Amino acid sequence: MVHPEDKKMVNSLINHLADSDLEEIVRVEKNTWPADWQAPIEKFKARIAKFPQGAIGVFENGNLVGVSTSMRINFDPNTTSDYHKTWDQITGDGFIATHEPDGNTLYVVSVGVQKESQGNGYGQRLVAKQFELAKNLGCECLMLGARLPKFRESLSRQDINPDSLSATELIQKAQGYLDSKRNDGLRQEPEIRFYEKCGLKVLKLTDPNFGPDPESCNFGVIMLAEI
Repeated sequence: MVHPEDKKMVNSLINHLADSDLEEIVRVEKNTWPADWQAPIEKFKARIAKFPQGAIGVFENGNLVGVSTSMRINFDPNTTSDYHKTWDQITGDGFIATHEPDGNTLYVVSVGVQKESQGNGYGQRLVAKQFELAKNLGCECLMLGARLPKFRESLSRQDINPDSLSATELIQKAQGYLDSKRNDGLRQEPEIRFYEKCGLKVLKLTDPNFGPDPESCNFGVIMLAEI
């Protein structure tokens, strides 16, 4: 029996990825992210080699349309206030040489669905598969660094140039934007709404150096779910 919400996904399949999928992975990456944010084939090859269990794809009618990768790290939730690692530091610049085979936390390195296939629930299914992997591995937590891609746009609507703000003012604006809610009580920021819908919770706003991300004014959001 097919649930009504799954009708668009009848011909889809979640599966692990291998080197034979690399060209298709890069194609999806090009159809998902701006040129400056696309991970090259070498990084995906390294991720598959280092932690093949975390390389997961969603296929639609036999074609790869979404990709998620992960790695294991050690993380103590009690040290949240002192946690200031950037995405590059956590993931070894995306090559996951920093992967810890016995880490207590599954860190989701990437989640991406090509534009033509977005809106079908594939991103949520990829995250759910990472949750399943974390449970099977006996991990205590699932963790990731989310973006605030509508933050600069929000400032622009207020006629605020982020470059004119002091570091303290910019952090205050970012925290205010992260905390802002719609009338239905959900977050204003779509990406944070998405990950909260997937079962993760906001842990903290990062320093404004989480990654080269102009739309987010270089902020990130550490999100966590206890398994």
